[in-house]
Amino acid sequence: MLLRADHTLNLVFFANANLVWYDRLTIDEDKTMLKTLVGLGITLGIGLSFPVVASAFSVCGLQKPQATFKTTRRLITICRGEASFQMIMTYYDGTGYQIIPVQREKNLYRGTDGINNFIVNNREFIIGSDGEPPQRERVIQAK
Repeated sequence: MLLRADHTLNLVFFANANLVWYDRLTIDEDKTMLKTLVGLGITLGIGLSFPVVASAFSVCGLQKPQATFKTTRRLITICRGEASFQMIMTYYDGTGYQIIPVQREKNLYRGTDGINNFIVNNREFIIGSDGEPPQRERVIQAK
């Protein structure tokens, strides 16, 4: 900033390595600009002082999963729903996303989507439908 004897102010701003001159600002205009710059600086300082933390545990959103199972073909997560538990199934690549309401019975979860019946425990995941032999997948990992 350069102050001249005639009470005008020359300002030099550096923007992207280019000089930008704002000539002949009066003292009153300078006070207004200074208040604006101070206000922007305070706003920026306050905004940067609070860290923004986004957290999600899994497909359950902000809730921790009740149980997780990894089979030979699928990832299965059990989440607490509004009325019961929910089984969220996906393939390893994230496709085939399906949500099924399930009930907990000791160490297994059982549910249906209206077409197929699903049962999962620490050893096995079973998909059954009426009139067909059940599909069985071995559970590789359970938490």
